[in-house]
Amino acid sequence: DFLKIASDRISMPTYTIDVARGLYPLLFDPKATGWLHMANSSSCSWLEWAKYSIDAAVDAGLTVRTRMVNSTTMAEVFLNRAHRPKYTVFATDKYESLTGKKLPCWQEAVKRYVKETVVPRYRDNGLRAAV
Repeated sequence: DFLKIASDRISMPTYTIDVARGLYPLLFDPKATGWLHMANSSSCSWLEWAKYSIDAAVDAGLTVRTRMVNSTTMAEVFLNRAHRPKYTVFATDKYESLTGKKLPCWQEAVKRYVKETVVPRYRDNGLRAAV
């Protein structure tokens, strides 16, 4: 078994918990107006994201069906049915200038998501973690 993941799509994986925590300091800031992009810092391809997520699950002691991930293209994924942009990286400079901070990097966010959300759900469904 293997997964086919687009390697030509670049984005910023983002943990909603980080967005919620990042919004809190802006709730009563009168300078926080207009459009504001927020995302975990740094970008990656969907392929990098998939490989890292699998590794994070394995590192957390979870059993995965496969660790084999093959590269494909956006055109293959969507079969040209709908145009999807290949580059969807947010400009987070406004958030950073308002708060003086960046959200944590996406790799850290993936590890926390696996630990805080995936592992408990895995256990709650009666599944065993790998030993």
